[in-house]
Amino acid sequence: MLLKEVADPALRGRLVAAVNTLRKQTRFGLVFEKHHPEVSRLPDVAVRKGSLVAKRSEKGNVLYRVENIAKGKALCLPEAKPADSDDDLFKHALTIFVADLVVARRFGDAIYPSLKLVDAVERAPGKPWNVLLQADNYHALQALSYTHAGKVDVIYIDPPYNTGAKDWRYNNDYVDLNDPWRHSKWLSFMEKRLRLARKLLKPNGTIIVTIDEHEVHHLGSLLEQVFPDAYRQTVTIVINEKGVAQGRFSRTEEHALFSFFGSASVAAQADDLLSPDRSELKGFKLPRWERLLRGGTNSRREDRKKLFFPIYVDPTVPSITGIGDYLPCPDVPHQTHKEHKKKQRP
Repeated sequence: MLLKEVADPALRGRLVAAVNTLRKQTRFGLVFEKHHPEVSRLPDVAVRKGSLVAKRSEKGNVLYRVENIAKGKALCLPEAKPADSDDDLFKHALTIFVADLVVARRFGDAIYPSLKLVDAVERAPGKPWNVLLQADNYHALQALSYTHAGKVDVIYIDPPYNTGAKDWRYNNDYVDLNDPWRHSKWLSFMEKRLRLARKLLKPNGTIIVTIDEHEVHHLGSLLEQVFPDAYRQTVTIVINEKGVAQGRFSRTEEHALFSFFGSASVAAQADDLLSPDRSELKGFKLPRWERLLRGGTNSRREDRKKLFFPIYVDPTVPSITGIGDYLPCPDVPHQTHKEHKKKQRP
């Protein structure tokens, strides 16, 4: 409203345009830094004049543009002008052996993926073939977008968990616990791949992403932001019943974040996905019932007189069907499961 009070029409128009630009930049929800585009190295691409290259021996992304090649050596100009230099980049030119260079592409630059058959294993005559792609995950998704866009039912993603233990790279360098931008780098990394994965999915498809506590909350917010039209739900996966030392608690679980699109849902089934089929487990033994008894202080029957009671089990199911009243000393349980069921009838 205050902008209407500006008398100068030209100034008022400029202010309105500036405010509108600022409004477009205002983001709600998960806000993170958009980091420098990832740089991919293409070791199988020949170095030519005009190529964007990096030194093979360097981990980072200091890039050069090849100005000329002669006798196995390349005259390279820095892609980015040094901060304290003038406009003459030739003052900073380097002569580098071509064998010591690798072609690089920035994120968004044209890369034309191709597939090279390494091996094949036939399942059975007439059965469909499985495909295993070994590549940077973004480029693998990009290659599939040419052949499988809108054709995939389910996508399962197991990304780096960003634990701070140098378990992944961003821009060809490890991201460790001391990197102050490690969370936003991870979000930048994930956002690009999630958007590309969505293009492969059918209208009624599902994307599943596994993660642990280091990024579970950030990932949930990112999925909500990238897939606003999806129905999202998180389930836990028990990975170690004994627990793994993790901070102040022992962690037993990881998380699987589901994004359902369209009418995608979960088919009803009897399996609760938690209880294993113990009959097929090697070395499985019948439960040791004495472990249901209390041990240690006040564990004797005379110490806790009301905590001695029968538990009725139906062996045909098998399941626990009921719990009886406590038995005063020195009574002993004698009622069977059938007697207990008969007693319960009106």
